[in-house]
This record gives sequence, C-alpha cells and structure tokens, in this order.
Amino acid sequence: MLMELVIWGTQAPAYMWYVICQGLGETLSDKQRAVVFLVVVHFFRLALDSGWDLFFAFDTKERHGFNKLSLRLYLRDKSVITFLWATVGALAFFCFMSIIERGG
Repeated sequence: MLMELVIWGTQAPAYMWYVICQGLGETLSDKQRAVVFLVVVHFFRLALDSGWDLFFAFDTKERHGFNKLSLRLYLRDKSVITFLWATVGALAFFCFMSIIERGG
C-alpha cells in the first residue's frame, strides 16, 4: 500500500510513459506504444510484488504444510503467466482500442 502511494504520488507512470515515447520516437503508433507501456508496467509490478509473492509461496505455505511448489515450477509458472498476459492482453488491448477508434 505504501509503495503504491509512493509510485502514484511521484507520478512514476507518467514519467515511464514519457520515457517510452521519447525512446521509441515516431517508429510506433500510439497503440503500439501503449502496449509497450503496459508490458513495462507489468514487469515493474512483477518486480515489486515478487518479494511478497515468494514469501507467501514458500515460507507461509511451507510453515503450514501446503507447499508443493519448487523454485523451478514457480519460475516456470511466472514466465507462462507473463507470456500469456503479454500475448492475450496485447491482443485484447488492440481489439478494444480498434473498437474505440471506429466508434469515434
């Protein structure tokens, strides 16, 4: 909660959007820049949440006997989730933005 307050209070997403737009220049459309921004934000959130996620997956569950997860399986699950989020999320975002553009 405190970390999210710091992130949004310092306008970090607006700064990330500015850096992405300046870094990519005019090579990509607005929709493509937005997809890149969403992927960057996803990896940023993944990095912020990984500590608590690892603690919950391995320490808390192990303490109560529910842990059937290895580090390899955990990393594979995270990579599959990230890949699916990037592909399905980008496709859904493009469809949604196309509907908005056509609708006016």
